[in-house]
Amino acid sequence: MGNLANDTQGIFLVTEDQLKSFARTVVEEMQSEKEPDKMITAKEVMHRFNISMTTLWRMEKNNVLQPQRCGKMKRYRLGDVEKAFETAKDE
Repeated sequence: MGNLANDTQGIFLVTEDQLKSFARTVVEEMQSEKEPDKMITAKEVMHRFNISMTTLWRMEKNNVLQPQRCGKMKRYRLGDVEKAFETAKDE
């Protein structure tokens, strides 16, 4: 192993919170790649994709995203949510 200064393009200073946020993002991405059929709550959709409840409701109303229902509970298939956002990016 060589000198750090010779092996990298630069040195980055990050806070503990930034590092934790980055780690959470990486873990979520890795898990979502392995589990496209995983069911997630509306709150998880809003948090992961940084959208409001109104936006989620609008996506349902416009048939962009359809939740699975079990009684009063609504769950969203992670793969469907990711696909909806990928389609939106392409437009």
